Amino acid sequence: MATRQTAGYTSAPSRPSYNQGEKRQVVNAVVSVLSTWNDGDVVILARNLPIDTIVKRISLPAGWTAITAATDYDIGFYKSADADGQGLGDALDADALVDGYDFDAASSSYGVDILGTNITLDKSETIGDLLSLTSETAPAGGVHLCMTLNTAGTADGTLDFDIELDMAH
Repeated sequence: MATRQTAGYTSAPSRPSYNQGEKRQVVNAVVSVLSTWNDGDVVILARNLPIDTIVKRISLPAGWTAITAATDYDIGFYKSADADGQGLGDALDADALVDGYDFDAASSSYGVDILGTNITLDKSETIGDLLSLTSETAPAGGVHLCMTLNTAGTADGTLDFDIELDMAH
């Protein structure tokens, strides 16, 4: 008889989420995209995330309405800005989690997880791992998880995200 390990444990055996468990949080980010928005606009989906957080899922639990010509949306990380850390700073990696998602056609599928779309992603890596940041090099106040509308589209639509995070303790 052989003892086998899970993929997560094999990649990061000391990480709590693969041992006794982690504290999971879900951020609900409802984005009402407007036809007047411009290419290159950025929407902050979750603010001030510590770099030892793991993004587990970016789900659209109820599907979405079509946003005509919205063919290239990225999801990644930006620095926080302003004295209170709520503003948007420079991009760290604007497509670290999703690259070029197409919302041009509606979806009635429930629970679609778009994390890792069009990229190679190790879903066991922390934000710090993904961005090559350490506690010494991380931006003060954490990072923002953002959606960049490379091609914003020409119609209104609603995207209702549930972003599942493993928070370090």
